[in-house]
Amino acid sequence: MRRRLTVLIAMFSVVTMVVLLSVRGCSNDGDGSSGSVSSAGAARSGATVDPTDGSAADDGSSDESFSDKSGSGRVRSQSASRSMFKAAMPAPAQPERDLTAQASAALAGVFSGARYSVSVVDLSNAGTLVDIDSSQVFASASTYKLFVAHSMVTAVELGEMTWDSPLNGMTLQQCLTTMIVDSDNECPKAWLMRDNGAGYDKVTQQANALGAKNTTLHYLDVRTTSADLALILTKLYRGEIWNDDDRDMVIGLMKRQQYRSGIPAGIGGNGTVADKVGFRDSYLHDAGIVYSGKGDYAFVIMTSGSSWTAIANASAALYQLL
Repeated sequence: MRRRLTVLIAMFSVVTMVVLLSVRGCSNDGDGSSGSVSSAGAARSGATVDPTDGSAADDGSSDESFSDKSGSGRVRSQSASRSMFKAAMPAPAQPERDLTAQASAALAGVFSGARYSVSVVDLSNAGTLVDIDSSQVFASASTYKLFVAHSMVTAVELGEMTWDSPLNGMTLQQCLTTMIVDSDNECPKAWLMRDNGAGYDKVTQQANALGAKNTTLHYLDVRTTSADLALILTKLYRGEIWNDDDRDMVIGLMKRQQYRSGIPAGIGGNGTVADKVGFRDSYLHDAGIVYSGKGDYAFVIMTSGSSWTAIANASAALYQLL
């Protein structure tokens, strides 16, 4: 009797354990805790999410393997981390634009049969946008007067002269004005012929010191390049060579200069142009600062065997590329 009772107790214990295990298994299948366990397991295993690339940790699971209760919290955490990382990243530097290839294609028909050179500089950063044979040397015609203007202003700022100093029967201020506005030739000649013609070498040295290495002034032979003219325009605009009052005064004279058939005609109502032209024999040049809604630029177009209409068309085409 005692042995039979012992067997029954043992059987009852086994059945009870089976029932308890079955009930616990059903509970685990129904409350979503398996996902939580996976999440906790991933955390215990050291698995993390890299906020820089938005990918899941290398734990063999994706966001979809997590339940709404545990997984969506993790997804929101990843999104927030990525947003914080992006906010902390500095804006990438804008690369300098190079429009030379497009400009060459656009101008090929404009200057058909002519020799030409073009420089366009973004004055916000002094970056060259267009460089078409910019080191090609041309007879400067009257564009050399920009370098003479630099020499005159420098002499005043150094105290060597005043704007009331006499030159060619007028004041230095009057000479500078008529040289830029009317493209007068006598005042710059008088400036260069000072000290028995030493002015030619002095202005050449001053131009070279600016970085205009291909600019030379000799009696009846004055040469420069579109790159050198763009350089002095850039330094003028950016206030790198004179004080602000003298810079504004010279730019104001350039805005008033009377020969407007080149770059100003091409820009038209899109902006204001402060420029200096040059024309002699077959040479037609225009070098100017363009103030526009697209920004401010130095435009220099030097030609041999072309026309003012072509220069105007070229400046319009260049402006459209900006």
